[in-house]
Amino acid sequence: MGVDAAAPYRHAADHTPVAQTAHAGREQVPALPHTELRRHPCPSSPHICSAWRRCPWGGVAVWLLYRLFRREAWLCPYCLAWTAHTKEKPDTALYLPAILTWASVLVHGRTARHRAWRRVHEEYDIRPADPTWNFRPNHLTRAVPTDELDDGEQTYLFEWGFGSERDSSKEPVEMPYADCLFDGKRVEGDVIRHEDGSMELLTVRHSTEDPRRIPLFDRNAEPNPHIRPIGKE
Repeated sequence: MGVDAAAPYRHAADHTPVAQTAHAGREQVPALPHTELRRHPCPSSPHICSAWRRCPWGGVAVWLLYRLFRREAWLCPYCLAWTAHTKEKPDTALYLPAILTWASVLVHGRTARHRAWRRVHEEYDIRPADPTWNFRPNHLTRAVPTDELDDGEQTYLFEWGFGSERDSSKEPVEMPYADCLFDGKRVEGDVIRHEDGSMELLTVRHSTEDPRRIPLFDRNAEPNPHIRPIGKE
């Protein structure tokens, strides 16, 4: 009996059901887990980009426009001056968009009065006043220091609103603590602010000859000639 020379080729091209089943079994071997992971898109795929594009940019634009065009005044913490309105018409800022108020803040920061008061606070190490930081009702128009003092706090009169919706309230505000030289002698105490912008030092009494109140600066930020910063004789 001779050997069939075409046997190997016949096996390779065998299309019998048994052979097809054997080939199908080899093709249906499941892939390894790490191979499946490679098939998933990476985090930087277009799926993430499309989700980012679906971000509510319209809402962001509305919020930004609201922040730019809301009506709000601003009180300088150094010289207690309101910006974007006049002294005769304190409600002017209520009718101006905030973008103009912000612009007026930039202009105010370059005025001689502001620079003088800032230099005073830095030279004498006085904390700048911000009486509205913890009390911000809508449309705040005035923050007036009064002579009512109580345990390191000074009472401010706050006014807000306009027209028939005006209202006011008195709130305590912490006074900054300062020390300086008065006629060559060191004194310290709480800084009292007045409506005209001037300052006084409510001294901590150490002896009967010490003055109870010492004028520090007038309304133009000019210092009392009897006082000097600590370290300067």
